[in-house]
Amino acid sequence: MHKKDRRERFDIIYDILTILNNENVYKTMLAHKAKLDSRTIDKYVNLLQRANLITVEDNKDREGGRYILKITEKGRAFLNLYEELIRLIN
Repeated sequence: MHKKDRRERFDIIYDILTILNNENVYKTMLAHKAKLDSRTIDKYVNLLQRANLITVEDNKDREGGRYILKITEKGRAFLNLYEELIRLIN
């Protein structure tokens, strides 16, 4: 993959938050929808969780240690501000 084909950090964050703004998903489904490998999705989930932009909740109804990812109100605010910034730039 050439460098010009790579998404920038904030583009990946935007993609992840947009997905989570539309639905709560498991990490594997998020990785698939965001087109990221497992190591990269782990990195961004940890980053976004530390920044309180998403939450990771244990799904007690299922076995296998699956976790549901959800956007927080702070994450929605970030998403709105980022979209506004893009509109201002363009």
